[in-house]
Amino acid sequence: MVALAANSDVLEIDSSYAQLTGDFGGGVPLAAGVFYKGAIVCWDSADQRIKPAITGTTLTAMGRCEEFVALGSTVTSIRVRSGIFGYTMGTAGDALVQADVGALVYLIDDQTVAKVSTGRSIAGRLYKVVGSTAFVRINPLT
Repeated sequence: MVALAANSDVLEIDSSYAQLTGDFGGGVPLAAGVFYKGAIVCWDSADQRIKPAITGTTLTAMGRCEEFVALGSTVTSIRVRSGIFGYTMGTAGDALVQADVGALVYLIDDQTVAKVSTGRSIAGRLYKVVGSTAFVRINPLT
């Protein structure tokens, strides 16, 4: 969580510029933790709850968190939007290029996607690459 907290200011920036399309949804979150606005949110089949993306194999990417939420006893749902969103891509062997468009990409954390699948859940399909940003179509139904 330390790495995510250090980058919270990046995720708190109004991320509407990085959206190309999408629909709203939501779900019951874990009992504790922080969801940053703009972060990738997943359904965890092991916990039967939604959580910020992490490296793991039991996650289904749902979309982008639409609000900052520090979970407490009064939070019962998190707003999530599916669509095409821009995220940081991994480096070295996890870097993505325009030739990868259409390929599946994988979750490293709630703000980073990767090319390599080993030990990771699917984030979505690569839509396009602009500089160090990978635009990914995240939709749990496809």
